[in-house]
Amino acid sequence: MVIITSISQILTYSFGIFDVTKIFYTITTREFKYSFIADFLPLPRIQATYLEPSMLSPFLIGFYSMYLYNMINKRILEIKYLFIFVILFVITLFTTSTTAYVSLLLITLIILFYANTFSLIRSNIVVKLNLIRNLLYITLTLIMFFFIVSFVLNLNDIFKIIELYLFKKQNTQSFYSRTTADIHAIKLFQETYFMGVGLGSNRPSSLLPYLLSQLGILGSLLFFFFIFKLLIFTYRTLRKSSFFGYFFLIPSVLIVQIIAYPDITNPTLWQFIYVSIIIATSLYKGKNEHEHLH
Repeated sequence: MVIITSISQILTYSFGIFDVTKIFYTITTREFKYSFIADFLPLPRIQATYLEPSMLSPFLIGFYSMYLYNMINKRILEIKYLFIFVILFVITLFTTSTTAYVSLLLITLIILFYANTFSLIRSNIVVKLNLIRNLLYITLTLIMFFFIVSFVLNLNDIFKIIELYLFKKQNTQSFYSRTTADIHAIKLFQETYFMGVGLGSNRPSSLLPYLLSQLGILGSLLFFFFIFKLLIFTYRTLRKSSFFGYFFLIPSVLIVQIIAYPDITNPTLWQFIYVSIIIATSLYKGKNEHEHLH
């Protein structure tokens, strides 16, 4: 549904096709409203079924990381995975969300570093050649992506969007408001003697000020201890399986939230946690049953 509504929102303003997103928004819920990219380009910022583009970021970056890792480590690069990867990349561009752009850059570097470090050092020559070949395919695909998008936007507009939302964000009112909210959160953390003012009492711009100002040191440590144990369990269980791409779902959404999504009740975070736990637990039980039989 998220992918379909995202594509629909792109096609609506580009080709005049009906936006299916409007079906999901009624008078009894709320009217669906777009925010637009910039004065020089009156196109909507893609937000799918979410309230705003930045809230779509965890979903996009999470699945982007999973497909990126799977593609890099596949022995044979499958077209369907490559197609979904490109779709996610296109939608991320059209969100014009600084949060999404920075998160995508960071998670790409993390996965490339992890894949290169472990595959090139520990694996045989065939795996190394597959890794290099798949990286080349992905690079060529992204180059083709820019030419495909140029049918909707010219390349000059693409570069303007990236410059505006990635390199000039600090000059915007949004950046000022977010920074002010984070500074206020840190002051609350200090004024409450590091105990916090209670969950939901203020809204900073990123996860760390959010946790410290509302939950204090103790609550923040408990939250990160939970996340740490969860990551250790999923990593150890999934790392030698074909499902290891799912491990990156949780780190991806946390990276997005640390940058600019201050809410531990974020549905995408808990959906990714559920998915990771279900897959890891199934593998863990299956492995134990297999060892027991032998």
